[in-house]
Amino acid sequence: QSRKRVSKSEDAQFKVIMVGMSGAGKSCLLTRYTKDLFVSEHTVTVGGGCELGVEFASKVIKIDEKFNVKLQIWDTAGQESFKSIIKSYYRNSSVVFLVYNIVKYSSTTQQGIILSLESWLAEAREHAPPSAMFVLIGTHLDEAETGYFWRN
Repeated sequence: QSRKRVSKSEDAQFKVIMVGMSGAGKSCLLTRYTKDLFVSEHTVTVGGGCELGVEFASKVIKIDEKFNVKLQIWDTAGQESFKSIIKSYYRNSSVVFLVYNIVKYSSTTQQGIILSLESWLAEAREHAPPSAMFVLIGTHLDEAETGYFWRN
């Protein structure tokens, strides 16, 4: 259902949606994977030319030198005000990335981040297809030595 034949140059296409709190690093993750660029400064998804609360990029990967698979990756804004808009982007998604910042995962914010991830997961399960896979991704590992996660 979420995988389809696209063209002669791609054998399959998968839709990936990235969700999580604002500042989790979703946009940087998207840029790193699709453009192979490391961006150290955080750019808010909303306001930087993306007024709808969603950015998009794609990448074609070759599997076993035989199959070309196109990944459509949707980067969503983490602000609460965009949650109603984002719900429609779960439709036909194959994978949902739940993204969080491991440096912000401290003893004082731990409960808030867990509650936020639980909320994002509940929303994704409600709106994504039953066949969708869920992946938890911790970002900002390059800054982790200063964070609670690394020390504990």
